[in-house]
Amino acid sequence: MSFVSPIFALLGLFAIAVPIVIHLLNRRRYKTVEWAAMTWLLAAAKQNRRRMRFESWLLLALRALAVLLVGLALARPLGLGQAASLAGLASQQPGLHVLVVDDSYSMSFASAAGAETNFARAKAAAKKFVVELPQQGQQVAVITASSPATVLLRPTLNLDAAVRQIETLQPGFGKTDLTGALRLAKSMVEADAAKQSTQTTHLFTDASGESLDPALAPGLAVASKELREVARIAYQDFSNPGQENIAVLSVGSAGGVIRPAMGSDLKATAAGFGRDLSAQLRWKLDDQPLGTPRGVELSPSPAVQIESGAKFTTGGLRVVTAQLTSNGSSTSTLTADDARSAVVEIASGFRVLIVEGRRGLGPLAGSGAFLRLALAPPRVGTDKSAADAVVPDVISDLELANKPLGDYRTVILAGVGQFAPETVANLKTFVDAGGGLIVFMGEATSESSYNQTLVPAGLLPGKLVSRVDAPADKNGFLFEFNPASPHPLLSIFRDTQRSGLDTAQTFSYFRIAPDPKLGPDVVLKFAANPANQNQLDPAILLHSLGFGRVVTVTTSADAEWSALVAKTGAYVALVHELLAATTQGSSDWLNLNVGDSLVIPPTVALSGSPQLVSQTSSNRRQIAMSLDRSAKPAMWRSDAISEPGVYLLSAGGGRWPVAVNIPAAEADVRPIAEAEIRTRLGDIDFDYQRFAAVAPGTPVTDKPSWDDDRAFDFGWPLMLGLFALLGLEATLAHRFGRPNQPTGLKGAVS
Repeated sequence: MSFVSPIFALLGLFAIAVPIVIHLLNRRRYKTVEWAAMTWLLAAAKQNRRRMRFESWLLLALRALAVLLVGLALARPLGLGQAASLAGLASQQPGLHVLVVDDSYSMSFASAAGAETNFARAKAAAKKFVVELPQQGQQVAVITASSPATVLLRPTLNLDAAVRQIETLQPGFGKTDLTGALRLAKSMVEADAAKQSTQTTHLFTDASGESLDPALAPGLAVASKELREVARIAYQDFSNPGQENIAVLSVGSAGGVIRPAMGSDLKATAAGFGRDLSAQLRWKLDDQPLGTPRGVELSPSPAVQIESGAKFTTGGLRVVTAQLTSNGSSTSTLTADDARSAVVEIASGFRVLIVEGRRGLGPLAGSGAFLRLALAPPRVGTDKSAADAVVPDVISDLELANKPLGDYRTVILAGVGQFAPETVANLKTFVDAGGGLIVFMGEATSESSYNQTLVPAGLLPGKLVSRVDAPADKNGFLFEFNPASPHPLLSIFRDTQRSGLDTAQTFSYFRIAPDPKLGPDVVLKFAANPANQNQLDPAILLHSLGFGRVVTVTTSADAEWSALVAKTGAYVALVHELLAATTQGSSDWLNLNVGDSLVIPPTVALSGSPQLVSQTSSNRRQIAMSLDRSAKPAMWRSDAISEPGVYLLSAGGGRWPVAVNIPAAEADVRPIAEAEIRTRLGDIDFDYQRFAAVAPGTPVTDKPSWDDDRAFDFGWPLMLGLFALLGLEATLAHRFGRPNQPTGLKGAVS
């Protein structure tokens, strides 16, 4: 209950004293006169005294109640419905209210063109909530929930400041960080020095699955339970049933090293969340059309779309874009994720260092000879593009200690036997800084040396357990390879029957025990383990180390231990895929999501202070960058980037494109039901409320429509009750006699 004019209710309460005072004064307005006949009258009055006293008190009560009803009717008491009760119930006592407003990308959804977005309705509701709070005893704080969750306003009694802060909120392009927002709210509640009697966190958000997905929001249930222990939680759901959206979720090379003047496959994954939808898919290279647009059918399950045989005339860093254009089947107003860009590197002059553990006199005698041929095959005619894409240098293991590794993109160890400590230190520094390392075993490989030097440095994915040799009278070991579902690194072999990868025999390899701390990815296994048929030994492993990547092959790179080199097509393709695995990360730092910071790896040579400028915004917005001296080595780092698009990083004469995209998870705007929301929040007790969608064309107001009833004004019913009460009082007064008639205790004369 609340009052439009509470002062009248107080006046009515004090006015009750008026009829009581009049009654008491009237009782003293007589003179006592003794006369003989009064004796008989006193005897008669004693018989009616109790009845007359009751009638007098009844009339007094009716008159006092009538005065009170006049005050209450003028005060206009309001009985609050469920919707308005968010502020009404809270206003009964002092409180702390933490408003968490979701400003992530999915909140920009609108059911149709011209309709209010979910964010606009949430913002209006948050403002309305603060406006309706009483001016005394209520603290308000404001937190935004896009990643990273941010405190915009700490608890304050200045409600006008809270309203102004809410008015400045704008929807963003980042992902939802509800877990972080709940933890910030908990810290505010625990730090509340006044220990307010009511402490409530109000979530103004949608119910899109990505914001509540435990896989995408780890710790959400725990954060919800911890907050609920110290405060109430109110979940305001602004989602619309049937929300849908089309989006490109990823884009890049379909696999392998992209080489100039050679056909390369580009890959994008796209989806239509909500229902099966159709659209046109267009490709661009450096913002210029690439290939022919084609129609695609989209469903909630992401589907791979391939642009086959794309031609690149020059090498270097290029920006590839896949864009969806709806043909009218989708009602989504979210368009920023309809396109996605990626920076890819076209191989040109890749310098690779091949270190041989065995040298020989003939052209194919060295342990790295087949690697050199696979990476740089002989030139055909005058076409130099294939040979110039990768430039391998071959040295012996004795020369490795004095070789400047910074001149190369990838180092390949082909059957190297032992390593000096300084050599291991140089290799680790090289990989940590972003270089690639490929390790092949061989006849000279020393198990003890590898375990004592490479393993502690993280340059191997685990310890070498033992060498495994096929019996002389048996065939060699085959790879466990299924062309229908290969590892992503081997996607070039997908659906390729008799590629040679499934028939190549290996006669010797080293068994490795993968280290769980490094978490290596097993790319390929052998089909049988001589010691345990139920356990397949790894053949190829991949793991990250610092900014770089390490590929480990447990057999040799030549024909000494494996017949794979005889499968020419498979061997060449495999070597290039392994090289791509170590170099694909070289452009990863140029592909970011909204909310990320650009971190320049130490391998990038800068000739001056870097500048990062947007190439897609109209004002060429510049992002601040600073040197992070706490990192070892020190690295340049930008502020968090808040808008998608293509940016340009420049430093001296160097220029690098940077692609910033909307987080793919934000594309799934399908709402989930209340029961599922409660489950994902840890089955805690909280208030849930859905806001009704606003019809298209309805302007944004400070009073959004609610699903529940509005407040009820009791002023007119109280006025009708007053008239009825006055009628009852007049009737009883007429029946009981004049109110000032003497009661006759001793006899009275007015």
